[in-house]
Order: sequence, then structure tokens, then C-alpha cells
Amino acid sequence: MKKNEPSGIRETIKQKGWLISHGLILLGLILLSIGLGIVLPLKAGILVIIGIWLLSGGVCAAVVTASKKPAEKPAVKPAPKKKESG
Repeated sequence: MKKNEPSGIRETIKQKGWLISHGLILLGLILLSIGLGIVLPLKAGILVIIGIWLLSGGVCAAVVTASKKPAEKPAVKPAPKKKESG
């Protein structure tokens, strides 16, 4: 196995971690939506709930986009100096 290739165990852990974290986020959003729907008046509650879901989706998309960017490239070495003929 090459160093750059992730092992099957690492991929499984990453996938399980992703599923658990997103499951908890969705459960939290659902419970928050139900609570706000009960407490707030109908029209205001719907707008707040939609806003929370859109904000959460935007944050998730931004984090995914930022995490997929390649690592910074190493600094470029200066070109070797030319020998002066003289």
C-alpha cells in the first residue's frame, strides 16, 4: 500500500464520522424546528425555521468546499544564479 492511499479502515471511520455528525445535525435541526414551530406564531416561525435550515446548509457547504481545497504548494526555490564570465 502506498503512503498516499488511505486504508480501508480510515475511509470507514471517515464515513461513519460523517454519518454520525450529519445525523446529529439533522436531529438537532428537526428538534429545533419543532420547538420553534410550537413557540413562535405561524408566519414568523416558518421564516425562522427556513432561515436556520438554510444557514446550516450554507455553513456545511462552505466547510466542505474549504476542506477540499488542495494543500498549499511548497515555496518555489529561487533559480540558481548564472555564472558570470569574466
